[in-house]
Amino acid sequence: MTHPTCIPLFKSDAALAAPAVSFTAAPIRELSPEQLSTWSRFQQNNPSLDSPFFRPEFALAVAAHCDDVEVAVAKRHGCDVGYFPIHREPGNTAQPVGRSLSDFHGIVAPEDTEFSPAELIRQCRLKALHFNHLLTSQPAFAAHHWITAPSQYMNLSHGFEHYQEERRKSGSKILKQARRKARKIEREVGSLRFVPHEYSDERFQTLIDWKIAQYRRIRSVNHLAESWRIDTLRRIALTQSTLFSGMLSSLYAGDRLIAIHLGILSGGVLHCWFPTYSRDLAKYSPGLIFWLYLAQEAERLGITRIDLGKGRERFKRSLGTGTTQLAEGSVDLRPAVARVRQGLMRTREWIHSSVFRGPVRGVIRGVRCWTMYRSW
Repeated sequence: MTHPTCIPLFKSDAALAAPAVSFTAAPIRELSPEQLSTWSRFQQNNPSLDSPFFRPEFALAVAAHCDDVEVAVAKRHGCDVGYFPIHREPGNTAQPVGRSLSDFHGIVAPEDTEFSPAELIRQCRLKALHFNHLLTSQPAFAAHHWITAPSQYMNLSHGFEHYQEERRKSGSKILKQARRKARKIEREVGSLRFVPHEYSDERFQTLIDWKIAQYRRIRSVNHLAESWRIDTLRRIALTQSTLFSGMLSSLYAGDRLIAIHLGILSGGVLHCWFPTYSRDLAKYSPGLIFWLYLAQEAERLGITRIDLGKGRERFKRSLGTGTTQLAEGSVDLRPAVARVRQGLMRTREWIHSSVFRGPVRGVIRGVRCWTMYRSW
């Protein structure tokens, strides 16, 4: 069965009585090749959706190791006009596909579409949809935002020299610092060597081991605690196609591995996903040196932008040349539950910006994970 492209005319909350648009949730495995092709076309034709997290390949990679992945399919007059991949949680709540592995999410549809998130929830037999990295450029969700935050990116579309000059003019000294650290490690450890594509089972396992150790060290939730997450990362690392690829990169000082990064690449956009480095060589800032070398190689690798992701890390602000605004919030048909969750989230943000941030850092992370990843 074919699924012709339709005019993306969604009905707003004020006009829900009109039956033009319907939403249904189906297991992603039930989508036809024609539907996946339409999904891909919507993603490619909408500039705001150029992140690899909006590709059908990302959702399919997660679904290969999870049985709860569904897609909310928006239809008008029998034609598909949008896709929102989700995990259906116990109690019929939902999170965007990938849960905490997803750094961008939203509906995959043509630009300037209008739709009702509340109807999406109702018609897919859900009670709530919780999100924490949703594009603010999708205005239909604006009433459901609790807080917004920037996701930094490095614009390399004009080459490294232009990027470097832009950083210099902005007053950032991070590239100068990275070069100083690079010269120091070359003197004391060995010559630096960057390998952009270097998958092996051994290298992948080193990435996982270092990342889990990092989570323990900073007392963060372990985003790799469940086996499906590691299996998804491995599947993506091994995926190499024109529109969606994993990119496992390494940086060496002599024969010594000092930094590893697993990113996702699509259409010239590389997402900084799982970076980690040798703790034994932390004084040389190997993670920072890694970004310097990757940026220098970006043009040769066909990379025009590196998404650094949402976060308060200083290196993201120093390396970034622009931001994508993301929202955290919930579309919840249970007003009382929604108020409790929103109150907890605002308390977390108040603590994060207060003088108490340092002493209760672990509590802050715990509140965030409890509110965003619990199935209620």
